[in-house]
Amino acid sequence: MSKSKRHHYIPKAILREFCVSGNATYYATRYGDRRDVKMRNIERIFCRRHYNSITSGDGETDDTVEKFFAYELDNYVPKWATVFDMAAKTGVLNFPKIASRDRFVQFFYNHIKRGPDFLKPIVQSASDEVFHAGIEAELETKFRRLSDVEKKLLSEEKFREKVKTNSRVHNLGKQAESILNRLVSMRIIVAKPLREAKQFIVASKPVVRFEEYPLQELGEPGVELWTTFSPKLAIGFGRSDADSDCLLLDDSLVRKLNCQLAKQSTAIAARSERLVDSLVKAAWLQP
Repeated sequence: MSKSKRHHYIPKAILREFCVSGNATYYATRYGDRRDVKMRNIERIFCRRHYNSITSGDGETDDTVEKFFAYELDNYVPKWATVFDMAAKTGVLNFPKIASRDRFVQFFYNHIKRGPDFLKPIVQSASDEVFHAGIEAELETKFRRLSDVEKKLLSEEKFREKVKTNSRVHNLGKQAESILNRLVSMRIIVAKPLREAKQFIVASKPVVRFEEYPLQELGEPGVELWTTFSPKLAIGFGRSDADSDCLLLDDSLVRKLNCQLAKQSTAIAARSERLVDSLVKAAWLQP
């Protein structure tokens, strides 16, 4: 069923905003020994082959979840960008329809959880629980005696990886109504740098959480979630009684947001080579 092979977990509509020339942006990753900043085409970064596809037993791939992201969420990014640009100019955030705001909330929720930096530790933990040393005996106790073919499959890394991937994609397609409702109740805030010279980055784990103390509930005073939409726009969710729809961030707050994005991510990109290089050193190379 699948026609698209390369699935972007950061929408290309957002990545285009960070391009310097054509489809190229300054990019760095933690993978490997070198962390040099390089110009990379956005077609080949923040993506993985069949990342949101479910693979059947005969090897066929189903990218229903990826199509949901592409057509029902990512497709609306340019429209939301226009709304946020206007808010940054006027100081008032107005979605054309409540349905547009609700759709953005759903996009933001999935923006939090769809990337590998967020999902990998969760998936690995679940996999370790399932594929433990006594898995064969457990299955035979619960169901029936396993065939030699089934036992061999359980021991094969390729089979385990397929199960992990299919389970991840299946669960990714589920939408947590309680969290969505909490986000709907929060105020959406647009922020931009106070100084024209400053700008935001985009990162592989694109949503940052700030809180006044550990383990606060989403929606409580002091809890904020932020992502970057362009070098000049950051979008946040905060208390519904916040003073304004729009904020101007001084240099220290811009740096704080960028540093937190870099620290929690395995890859970052920006229009400024110097900015990416400074964040690589501050977030990845400092002890």
